[in-house]
Amino acid sequence: HRAALAAFGVGDNNLLHGVDLHVRPGEVVGITGTHDSGVRQLIEILGGAARPKEGHVELFGEPVDLTEEGVAEAHGVSFLPDAVPSFDADRSLIQGVDKADGSLSAEISRARKMIDLVNRLRINTTNIHAALDELSGGDQQKAEFIRAVERGGNVLVLAHPTQGVDVGARRSVFAFLHSLAETGTSVVFLGTDMTELLQWSHRVVVLANGRTALEG
Repeated sequence: HRAALAAFGVGDNNLLHGVDLHVRPGEVVGITGTHDSGVRQLIEILGGAARPKEGHVELFGEPVDLTEEGVAEAHGVSFLPDAVPSFDADRSLIQGVDKADGSLSAEISRARKMIDLVNRLRINTTNIHAALDELSGGDQQKAEFIRAVERGGNVLVLAHPTQGVDVGARRSVFAFLHSLAETGTSVVFLGTDMTELLQWSHRVVVLANGRTALEG
C-alpha cells in the first residue's frame, strides 16, 4: 500500500530530528511522547501548520508543501490543533457541515447529517442552529472536530481530539474516526492517554528526544 501521508526525515532544527512516518489509507496511527520529544512539532508539520526545516512531506507519493495556502484543502488534508482556535462565537453548529448547492433537498440532507453527528458524538443540544458560545467547552471541541472532518476527506491530523471531552463521548469520537478510516480516510492523532492510544490505534508511534523510539 502506498502511503497516503508520509514524512521523510522531517525536523525543525530544534526538538525534532529526521523522523520518518508512513500512514496508509484507512489507517489510524496514534503518536505520543513527552512535551519535549518533538511530538507537537511533528503533528504540526504533518497537519501543515508548520513547514519542516529538514526533510519533506508527501501525499500519495507526491512531495507537497502543506503550509502553502489552499494546498492542504486541495488534497483533502485537515488539521485540528489542540487549542481550540478562536472561533466566531455566533457561528451555529450546522455551519460546521459544508453547504451544498443551496437547494432544499441539499439543506435537508445537511440538517440530517448534523443531527446524526450530534447524536453520534453526544453533543448536548437540541438545536443544530445553536450558536457555539451556547455550548459547553467539550461540545465546542466536538464542533471543531466536526469542522475538521468536513474539511478533509483523505487525511485527518488531530492534536488531542478528545481534549476536554467527557469519557463517554471520547469513545464516540474514536468510533466515528474508525468509521471514517473504514472508508479510506487516514487518521493521525496526538494523544497522551496510553490506554486510549492502544485501544484506538492500528499502530502507535512513540517519540523521544526528537526521534522515533518505538513503533508497533
